[in-house]
Amino acid sequence: MGESFRKRNCIASSRRQRSNRIIQTSIFKLLLAGIIGVSAAGADGFRGQRVVAFSMFPMVDRVKKDFLALTRRSTTRHILLPKQAATGDGGISNDAVVDAALRLKQSIRNREETDFLVDAFAAAAQRYSIDKDTASRGGLLGTLVAQGYCSACPELDRASFEAPLGEIYGPMESEFGYHLVLVCERLGCPKLDGGNTRVIPNPQGIGSVLAPSATEASNHSTPTDNLLQLSLQQVGFWVVVLVAGGFMAELAAKTADWMELSSPTIPAASIISATLLS
Repeated sequence: MGESFRKRNCIASSRRQRSNRIIQTSIFKLLLAGIIGVSAAGADGFRGQRVVAFSMFPMVDRVKKDFLALTRRSTTRHILLPKQAATGDGGISNDAVVDAALRLKQSIRNREETDFLVDAFAAAAQRYSIDKDTASRGGLLGTLVAQGYCSACPELDRASFEAPLGEIYGPMESEFGYHLVLVCERLGCPKLDGGNTRVIPNPQGIGSVLAPSATEASNHSTPTDNLLQLSLQQVGFWVVVLVAGGFMAELAAKTADWMELSSPTIPAASIISATLLS
């Protein structure tokens, strides 16, 4: 009887250990699936073979991209010109509009020698832009609006976050016509703008210069500081995830022990593994 009892205890202990290993492996796989993403490359892989590429920490990349997308803001003005214009011989041509847009662009640049660039652009927008909704505001699309604000014109929305800060961009074609674009202020694009976020009148007199935002200047904040803060946030997030994963593994192991003792005929590992993976 003693031998049989010890044998049953050994079997139960072995089952519990096996259950614990299966549960911990399952949880580890779930965490690993969230951390490591697998993406299949194109059909033209290495030597004609399909290649599976591992992208480390895609969730971190997604969180970072979402965070940057939420913090991107721009104050942008534009001048809209028609797609076609009459030529000197009575015909209609797109080239005539492009030429007119380039001349207007150079005219605004020339005025920058005596005027603030934003004021010169706004005056031109009021005079020449056919977008009546924004022309009365000097071509202003919005003040520090989020990416996607100009969803009706994707080209204009994209230019608001791709055009060089403080430079007249274009002419750029869309379904509405040809645009000249001026990004006056932009936040959340350090790779594109460096430490600058806005265009201001030159403090020393003539022209315009790029400058950081008033808040960043007062706080002496730099892109490196912002990146460090974001990195610390991400590290804290993953510490919480790993601690929570360890807690769940321990809880699942204790549950497996309880189920094994309560019902020795039912393989607890199969039940809990199925529950976790379902």
